[in-house]
Order: sequence, then C-alpha cells, then structure tokens
Amino acid sequence: MTMKVMRYILALTAFVALTACTHNNGDIGPWFGTWVIDYVGSNPNTPAADLAVSGNDYTTTSVTIFLQFQGDIVSLRRVNNILHTEEAAYGTWSEGDGTLDITFPDGNLAYIDLMGLSRTGTNHFAIQNRKGNEMTLELLSFDADVLIYYHIKKLY
Repeated sequence: MTMKVMRYILALTAFVALTACTHNNGDIGPWFGTWVIDYVGSNPNTPAADLAVSGNDYTTTSVTIFLQFQGDIVSLRRVNNILHTEEAAYGTWSEGDGTLDITFPDGNLAYIDLMGLSRTGTNHFAIQNRKGNEMTLELLSFDADVLIYYHIKKLY
C-alpha cells in the first residue's frame, strides 16, 4: 500500500472513532454524564468551600458518591477511594418542570444507603440554584421535619 492510501485509511478510522455515538437513545441534554454529590444535609446555602458529603458513614473524604445519567437510566455509585471498591444502584429518572424524579426498582439489590433516599418508590427533588454544571436538589419526598438538600457538580 502506498503512503497516501495509508493516510486516507488512518484519517477515515480517526473520523469514525471521533464521531461514534456516546448518547444512547438520543441527547438527554445537560444531564448526560457523571455528577459528584459533594454535599448532603439540611442547609441549602452551605458555602462551596465547606461542602462535604455528610450523613451516615460518608463524613470522610475516603468515599465519593456519584450520579450518572444516560438515556432514562441513572446510576448511583459509592466509591471507596482507599480500598478501591465500588457499589452501585441503578434506577430510572425523569425531569419535569423544575423537578427531578429518581426511582430505584428494588431496594434489595445493591442499594446505596444515602441520607433521605428511598429504597422503594420514587424520590422527588426540586431543582434549585441551577448554575451551569452544578445545582442543589431539595428532596421533596423525605418524611421528616428536616429538609434534605443535595449539592451536585458535573464532572464530565
């Protein structure tokens, strides 16, 4: 093969690889990708410098919790950064008029216990303070006297 043909094949291969689909079932807009949960608590106005995952056993920096959105599927992942272990729970999600609903189908399957989230049924959130790649979610379906807020930030 000539060098010209080799360059053509290489360019065609690169073009195909770069235009491959990464959004299964179409574009879901800004939700697509991985979001880190960097705060869970009762104060929606916690300064960004003080944000830390709180509640249950998530008060250390050894654990990182992510939400990942693709199509209508959501993955809730807890990664232990010291032991290099990971747990995941899968569900469905939908966005309404200023709301986000996340439903986990079976609380007995690899579910991550995160303050306020329901193992069964739908978790209803009000989307608040949406600024580019970060936002605060207010959990509306939590049965308690204290409101629960989740601050999330998009990684990629």
